[in-house]
Amino acid sequence: MSRIYVIMDSGGAISVVGSGDEHFTDGFGGCTAFYARTASGEIYALYHLSSTLDRAPEMVEGVTDSNEPFRNWIRDLKEQSAGQKVHFYVGTPWLFGDNEKVEKTHPQLGMERYLRKICAQQGLEDFDITLLNMIDVESISITQQGMMCYGYNGKEIGKPPPAQYQTDEEILEHLGWTNQRCLQFIKADPNIDFDGKLFKKYAQRCTDDETIKQKVQAEAKQKEMEHQQKEMIAAITQPLLVVLGNMVTKYQKIADESRKGNSQADFNFLFVKELLKATESRDLQSLQEMKTLDYFKQVTEKSSLVSSLFSKERTELGKLFYKAENILAYIQELSNEEASTHASSPSHGPFVGNSS
Repeated sequence: MSRIYVIMDSGGAISVVGSGDEHFTDGFGGCTAFYARTASGEIYALYHLSSTLDRAPEMVEGVTDSNEPFRNWIRDLKEQSAGQKVHFYVGTPWLFGDNEKVEKTHPQLGMERYLRKICAQQGLEDFDITLLNMIDVESISITQQGMMCYGYNGKEIGKPPPAQYQTDEEILEHLGWTNQRCLQFIKADPNIDFDGKLFKKYAQRCTDDETIKQKVQAEAKQKEMEHQQKEMIAAITQPLLVVLGNMVTKYQKIADESRKGNSQADFNFLFVKELLKATESRDLQSLQEMKTLDYFKQVTEKSSLVSSLFSKERTELGKLFYKAENILAYIQELSNEEASTHASSPSHGPFVGNSS
């Protein structure tokens, strides 16, 4: 048997049954092996490819780039197969690879789609591709009987098993990469996305991710604004609620201690009690409806000759009522604003100081 050493990026080998040729290659270090066989088994071939990238040639003279020999190998394989279906077996050997890592148990990412691109360019239409898990493989031998792989110290391994995922698209899905990283990988090497399918897929995903990101950020911003608004409203209303609570206690005591039939004491107590209720519930409508009470002016305005001649001076309860009205009106204004509009600073509200 005649051994043909297949050197990286150097043209590969193609033989026919009966030639007695053995194709042998080793020294991978991240390179990928392509084993091809026609459906009849009459033709078998091997190639050792370093990368899908078209780089400056180093191994073969007179070629335009490092992958021209690979393209020529596919061209010759197509011619010699004479219309027969070609079965490709593709794997990236790792002598000490990690079986838990997708990138180690599958061919170098991009090889499957790159092979499809070159086959299309060379007019090879009838073929299939099997991706292999080449963990523990150090060297490869191809004969008319098939593939034999060897591991550490030349230990026979046999033919490697199929990889878990059989397309680059599937591998990309299971690498654990972000959509942005997948897109960057696809854009970095046009050879692996000959039809633009992967670019379109991941560009759309990145657009969707950005839309979701912006939505999440907007929702977070809105929640923060709502939280700040709640804190601001609490800061506005709490002092008034404390005062009103004290007033309820005060006027209830006065009403209890007053003689029966003291309507003013009763009105004051009922009024401040309703005012507290409306303020606690932030019910501006209920508060404003208190103005229709028969005794409204009686509890909110002082009766004196001076006040009647010039202006209506407000009582203690009157001042509290209009302060509460201003605060609830301001809160209602805030609640009606668009979510994107920043709430005004409480220092600019109409509730500062006592209304008079």
